[in-house]
Amino acid sequence: AEIEVPREVWGKAAKYFTATQKGDGGFAYHPFEPPGTEPTRSTASMTAAGLGSALILRLILFGPTSEAPAATPVTRRRFGVLEQRPE
Repeated sequence: AEIEVPREVWGKAAKYFTATQKGDGGFAYHPFEPPGTEPTRSTASMTAAGLGSALILRLILFGPTSEAPAATPVTRRRFGVLEQRPE
């Protein structure tokens, strides 16, 4: 459709995926639990969708390169892109 999406929108989407990723590195159907409820668990299907979306965002934001600016040292990242989130 040749619609120009502002870079800021892509950045907000990337922040959402970072904020909703579970401590085990996966994603859940309902990422935010109401107070006083059991934490939701990661599922394989949502993790596949979440990681696929994150990789698309990475491609859009950083281009087709294997190097993206790292928030943590590369040695702490699996496969150069995944990092463990604190619980």
